[in-house]
Amino acid sequence: MMTFLIVAGVLTALALLFLLPSLLGKGKAMAAIDRDSLNASIARERLAALEAEFEQGAMDEASYQIARDEIERGLLDDIDAQGEQNMNPGGAMSHWSPIVVAVLVPALSIWIYLQLGEPDAIERNARAPQAASVETHGGNPHNEGDASNMPPIADLAAKLAAKMEQDPENLEGWVMLGRTYDVLEQYANAASAYEMARSLSPEDPDLMVSLAEAQAMSSQGSLQGQPRELIDQALKIQPQHGKALWYAGMSRFQTGTEYREAVDMWMLLLMQMDESTEAYAQVAEIIREAAGHGGFEPPLAAQVDTLPSIQAPPMMAQAQTQPESPQQPAATDGAAIKVTVRLGDGMADKIAPGDTLFVYARALEGPRMPLAIVRVTAADLPFDTELNDAQAMMPAMRLSNFPQVVVGARVSRSGQAIAQPGDVFGEVSPVDVAAGSNVQIVIDQVK
Repeated sequence: MMTFLIVAGVLTALALLFLLPSLLGKGKAMAAIDRDSLNASIARERLAALEAEFEQGAMDEASYQIARDEIERGLLDDIDAQGEQNMNPGGAMSHWSPIVVAVLVPALSIWIYLQLGEPDAIERNARAPQAASVETHGGNPHNEGDASNMPPIADLAAKLAAKMEQDPENLEGWVMLGRTYDVLEQYANAASAYEMARSLSPEDPDLMVSLAEAQAMSSQGSLQGQPRELIDQALKIQPQHGKALWYAGMSRFQTGTEYREAVDMWMLLLMQMDESTEAYAQVAEIIREAAGHGGFEPPLAAQVDTLPSIQAPPMMAQAQTQPESPQQPAATDGAAIKVTVRLGDGMADKIAPGDTLFVYARALEGPRMPLAIVRVTAADLPFDTELNDAQAMMPAMRLSNFPQVVVGARVSRSGQAIAQPGDVFGEVSPVDVAAGSNVQIVIDQVK
């Protein structure tokens, strides 16, 4: 089994490497594979279907763009992050690349699986010349590994489905089949495949979300009922699951009455995103729209109003509404933790007076979203403050809702809410919230 996973991983990486120069805009052709000949007609059909849904009003522009971004992130997560930042999202090639990759990678994965046989067979024949050739070169002397000989993905899916009937205990095979049906937009079949996979791994949050997505797509996009239950179950297991947070918010938004809950979910998602990306701005705009539908009262409404501004990160909006003298925070009847922050030895030369100082508390377990946060400047060090329920960013994320927390302080040269390399910080944990602790934080670490 392990050999199968390694082989599949290596060959999937090779498939991505074939496309990498185009994805990075280098324009350098690779003789090993002709990108334009790889299922071009299928790619065109996929793109046409996606654009048709958009043009017919089945999805708004933000959702369309987010879907494309999600596909690209999911399939290219092994590509160097700097290479991703240098991509040109507006070019013709970047317009096609996610679709081509979405078709190519599942097709190659299935083809490899069908060529090599079941995982146990690979283990038994790991020393065979053909297997060795595939593992090391992605091909063989008879060109059986040549992508130009690869049959259409629909044919591969049919062969894999037949193979799974003979090997129903193969988790990887069911997942592969489900993803392939997703690409083919055969969502009912995809749901059936994910059901089989989940029967073998019932506590896997990724499978829960994939199954929920397939069920929703086969029901005109409705996330109500079992899809919502699956998504919520996935979040109980993995509270920061990005895809689950997106769908959890959408399932609330669809009811027309749970806009605040939708915003809460999407805020947690936004906390994990790069603030400089288009996807971040799109999610922020969706949050603004949901807040408008819900007619939220401050402070959440004021917080949402700041979301599209990259200069004012969303997690800081509530902190920026605090009094100018944070040493005297507003009174609160909820939980409160007094905090003293000072610089450790040798840290003074690593910061500047104008750098941003964040003092925060977050849950010891669960989402990393701050439960309370204060923002001042490094010039205020040493600094005394209080973290309390009045600084909560959303009702469900208050200090008093968590028995133990992590209390920390970070100096940011960029002023960004998300920690960056070079930031200096210090943390204390666990801190008992009910005890009304007095916490001493020494900033003595460099990220």
